[in-house]
Amino acid sequence: MPTILHLNLHREFFSQIAAGTKRTEYRSQTPYWKKRLENRKYDVIQFRNGYATDAPVMVVEFRGLRRYGNGRTGYYAIRLGHILKIKRWQDESRPMIINLKKENGFFKFAVRGVASRTAMETRRECADVEQHVAAGVRGWLASCQPGEPRCQKTSGRQASAI
Repeated sequence: MPTILHLNLHREFFSQIAAGTKRTEYRSQTPYWKKRLENRKYDVIQFRNGYATDAPVMVVEFRGLRRYGNGRTGYYAIRLGHILKIKRWQDESRPMIINLKKENGFFKFAVRGVASRTAMETRRECADVEQHVAAGVRGWLASCQPGEPRCQKTSGRQASAI
């Protein structure tokens, strides 16, 4: 059974580790972290983005611990290895539908990370939209009746971030 170090992270740092841009996690040198980190051997680190039961979780290889400084200015540098597993995490760089509703026989939607897309009436026009949004749209398009109006024109403003 691997020895696991459990750490909670804010979304910003969780996404940096998931993207591979952050290779070291830092913790201050306090009695709490000294007890949890020094003279212990870990196999993996389980990062969690929040405290909810369905919060994103990531398991990363533990590559070692370094200690820098002393007293109030001291800190621990936890070296991270390969990402072994990620659960319940949506890649922020990929477009994703954030708002989908049907009004007057038309589907209206907004896409995170992409300016709002527009299309009218036909499946061909909506197929262009399908290329730019997350995989969830494919099931939505497939469930529509042939010839049914699919999308309603939306404003060209940027979709709001979540």
